[in-house]
Amino acid sequence: MMELQQDFLSIPARTLVPLLKELPSTDIRTQKALKMLLSWDYVMNPDSVEAAIYMSWERRLSRNVWDLYIPEEARRVFPRRSLKKMIDFLQAPDSQFGPNPSSARDALLIKSLEEGISGLVKRLGSDTSKWQYGQEKFHHIKIRHMLGSTVKPELRAELEVGLYPGEEIAIQ
Repeated sequence: MMELQQDFLSIPARTLVPLLKELPSTDIRTQKALKMLLSWDYVMNPDSVEAAIYMSWERRLSRNVWDLYIPEEARRVFPRRSLKKMIDFLQAPDSQFGPNPSSARDALLIKSLEEGISGLVKRLGSDTSKWQYGQEKFHHIKIRHMLGSTVKPELRAELEVGLYPGEEIAIQ
């Protein structure tokens, strides 16, 4: 039972990453990332560089796809967007991608990966070995105790869990 609760397999990654197969890139870092993603096991392990690359790519890809489908003035009305729907759009690109949907989709996949890699370089540096998914600068939550803001700092330090691998949000 514990293994089921600790399963880090990414079903979306297992669906999206194969779309990159056979796609070219002129950027050396992107070529390296493509190679890593295509040989990856789709497990979002906190120590995984591939998981960090994937998540950075997925975030950029999501933004880029939804920019095609949601007009700018409506984006605030629809802040949460379905990953499943995005995957559907990518698996069967339609006219929103332009006159040649498959080619435009492929270009968007690579563009998003290049942007994701660029974001990782800015955020974590150029040494790819330091791009672990679960590191403090990338994918952590800060868990705060509900009484933390009402007690002295010494007691707050004992109450609060601190940083933990997970989402990049602060839970209060």
